[in-house]
Amino acid sequence: MLNKMKVTFSLFLLTVLFLMIDYESLKNVANKISLVVFYELLVLQTIALLLNTYKWNMFIPELRLKTLIKFNLITFFYNIVLPGQGVGEVAKIYKMRNILPTNKIVTSVILERVFSLFTALLVCGYGLYFTDYQYSPSLMFAVFLTIIFIAIVLWTIKVMPFESIGIVTKIFNSHLSDKINNGFLKFSKGVKCSLTFYTASMNTILGIMAQLLNVAMVIVISKSIGLNISFVDWCWIFSIIGVALILPISFAGLGVREGLFTILILQFDGNIEDGIVISLTLFAIQIVFAIIGWMLDLRKLNYSFHN
Repeated sequence: MLNKMKVTFSLFLLTVLFLMIDYESLKNVANKISLVVFYELLVLQTIALLLNTYKWNMFIPELRLKTLIKFNLITFFYNIVLPGQGVGEVAKIYKMRNILPTNKIVTSVILERVFSLFTALLVCGYGLYFTDYQYSPSLMFAVFLTIIFIAIVLWTIKVMPFESIGIVTKIFNSHLSDKINNGFLKFSKGVKCSLTFYTASMNTILGIMAQLLNVAMVIVISKSIGLNISFVDWCWIFSIIGVALILPISFAGLGVREGLFTILILQFDGNIEDGIVISLTLFAIQIVFAIIGWMLDLRKLNYSFHN
């Protein structure tokens, strides 16, 4: 039922947008996306994929980088075919369940995703701080508060004695099931083992680089269609869209992504057609990587471990 609602919501948003566009203008804008531009986007997405995989590898060093790259490509596939962004991460955990202990895999995936969110918010904050666009101060406050919250939660789990975490879970034992409590204890233990100053700092640096590569992809598309939006503005625009897509309210982000691109681009004298072309071009890049992930998913993967 929930999946059907997500699909329906995506179709509703896309229908509303496509009823508002001028198809001749959409065709003219889309024709500006050349094969050279598409190739540049593929290169940028590949580098971003490598950076994100290397980040993840820091939390799960038992597996070689090439093995994790394969699983990240499979994640692209499941993010496309299953309703809701982030479902691919769940599928990735399921696919890896027989390789390493599940709690080890879950901890590594959650930490990598948390740092991706953390760095996206940092890039968003940078863009909001330097932009000339007049936005509501509550937006910057929300971004700053979320950054601080993530940092405090990770730091608390890292430094809190394991015995103290056990006491905290017992306090909430009447409200949470034993399975949830045990899962949190295992996650906390995994965080303590995996999260160090080195892994945290490198994940932050590499995460920012990966996010800036995503911003670069949008800039490449916008320049090719003649849309002049500054780098700092794209930093906060793309980051906000990326964070919004985490919410499991649509099918593969369709509708939400196009709607947000359109609404935000309209603030900079763009038009609906520009927003839709940028969004669908990025979606096309994801489909290319999803096809590779699908082919990998069809065959039995050879897992490569570090000695």
